Amino acid sequence: MSLSRFISVVASIFLLEACGFSPLYGLKDGDFRTVEQGFALIEISQMRDWVGQQLHNRLEHLLHPHGQTDTPRYRLSAELAESKFSLSVSKTALATRANLIISTNFSLASLVYGKKIFTSSSSSSVSYNILNSEFGTLMAEKDARARAIREIAEEIRLRLGAYFGGRQGESS
Repeated sequence: MSLSRFISVVASIFLLEACGFSPLYGLKDGDFRTVEQGFALIEISQMRDWVGQQLHNRLEHLLHPHGQTDTPRYRLSAELAESKFSLSVSKTALATRANLIISTNFSLASLVYGKKIFTSSSSSSVSYNILNSEFGTLMAEKDARARAIREIAEEIRLRLGAYFGGRQGESS
């Protein structure tokens, strides 16, 4: 790496720090504990169908690794939508690949004030093979759905972490 490139990288880092940028996973130990404590105060609403239940379970695992508090202050709710599209088409005009898109709108509501305090959306697009075996295709689709749910849950956790991380020092 040339000297001028090194100097520009170091200067960029200092400029980012000067504008108040701080990475979520670079929070000080006490700040990260505050984010984790915020997660523990979240009650996750039940979701309607099987896919929603998978998202609920994944969020429970990500947001409450040490358990949820007995007196939640927030309620997280989400609505899921799913769609499938055939992609590759073979010479026999049969689809050989499909895309599964799962999207969600989620909101965090304050149980104290009774109003939404944070809303966002997330989506994940995953592909799977359409096989000659119907069972094989169903298993590939099920695995794709599980991957999409994991991605969405991780993104929800990240956005909630940014929300709680940005509220350092505020009363919640």
